[in-house]
Amino acid sequence: FSWDKFIEEYHVSRMKGISRLLLTLPDERINQFIEHYYATVKDLLKDYPFALRVVKKNGLGLKYVSYKLQDDYVIAFEAIKQNGKAYQFASTRLKQDEDLKQLALEDDNITDKNEILEMFE
Repeated sequence: FSWDKFIEEYHVSRMKGISRLLLTLPDERINQFIEHYYATVKDLLKDYPFALRVVKKNGLGLKYVSYKLQDDYVIAFEAIKQNGKAYQFASTRLKQDEDLKQLALEDDNITDKNEILEMFE
């Protein structure tokens, strides 16, 4: 019997359960869950496949993924495609990308385009 192996298996099992739970939440509840349980889920938010699923479901989840993933074009693209306001959480480098700027501006849910334009400054 190995305690290290037991603890590792428990941790993996727990993270899978949290991952499944998080992705079944309504879109508007995902960020609330992450904020409340950040210490528990922060490791999950470094995981590329998990982070991609989160931002596809709720683009504003880009705020919580690791800085490395905020600088990933696909992650940022999917987040902004889901919610143009996610643009503000993209890395400084990606905020210079014209396609991502345009994608944010094309979001029909954003009624005040000046809000997005201010993010470009």
